[in-house]
Amino acid sequence: MHPIFHIAVRSEWDDAELDGIGYAPSPFVDEGFIHCSTRSQVLASAERHFTGRHDLVLVALDVEQLGAELRYEPAPAVGEDFPHLYRRIVATDVRGVAAFVRSRDGGGPYDFPKALGGPT
Repeated sequence: MHPIFHIAVRSEWDDAELDGIGYAPSPFVDEGFIHCSTRSQVLASAERHFTGRHDLVLVALDVEQLGAELRYEPAPAVGEDFPHLYRRIVATDVRGVAAFVRSRDGGGPYDFPKALGGPT
């Protein structure tokens, strides 16, 4: 099965790995879920929600490990269903993590990381 992806701020991701209780971004407290994207959605999600950020990582998640807490729900403004995870991310969920940066010396669109299956 194909992974899904979560875009994280590097400092939040690094802090969560150190504390041992799993990762949840700050909006998790208010929303109750972690926003994720499919491979085909992740680049557009980055452009919509992270414009101007240069401190991101892309986290690949194993869909089979996520279980029933993973739900695909509509995002009416976009007209697509997006994966939402209704729990923290733990180490066994993660298939890989890579820097998520913009192409063309930081001025272009985001590039899908080679380490997670992006173009070579």
